Amino acid sequence: MPSGPRPPWRWRCGWRCGKAGGAKADQAERDAERADRDAAQARLVTVEPTYPETGYCQEIFIVVKVLNGSTLPILDVKLVDLCSDGAPDHTWRFDDSGPMGDVFKIEARVLAAGESFHLPVAYVNRSGRSAVLTSEDHVTIEFTDAVGLRWRRRDNEAPERVIVTPTP
Repeated sequence: MPSGPRPPWRWRCGWRCGKAGGAKADQAERDAERADRDAAQARLVTVEPTYPETGYCQEIFIVVKVLNGSTLPILDVKLVDLCSDGAPDHTWRFDDSGPMGDVFKIEARVLAAGESFHLPVAYVNRSGRSAVLTSEDHVTIEFTDAVGLRWRRRDNEAPERVIVTPTP
C-alpha cells in the first residue's frame, strides 16, 4: 500500500461518510428536541385523586382532579383508568349521586388554561357494589393538546403520545 498522501477520492469519500454520520446524529437531536417541544403542554396537565374529608360516602368517594396548568386549552379530557395497588380486580364507575353530584362534570370537551376538571369516581367490587379501598390510587387520563396531539398521562409521570388512527 503506498505511503504517500491520500488520494483526493479517498479523502472526499471519508469526508462525505463522516458528514452523513454527523447528519444522522443531528437529525436524532432535532427529533428529540421536537418531541420535547411537543410534550411541553402535556407536562403541564396534572392529575391527582383527592378524597373528601367529610360528607357523602367519604370512604368510598374519590374525586379525580385534572388541572390544566398550561397557558393554552386542552380538549376531550377523559378518565381512562383508575386502579388501586391493593385491589387490581376492582373496577370503577362515575359517581355523581349524592349532594355533591351537581358540582362535578362528567366530561370536559374544552378545559381552558388554569382550569380544573373534577370527576367523582367510586370503586366497584365484583358484585357491583361500591368498595372501600385504602391503598394508593393511580389515575390515567387522555386529552388532546392545543396543537391537536393526543396524550395519555398516568398519575404525573411523563406524558405519552397516543397515535389516533382515523376511522374509515
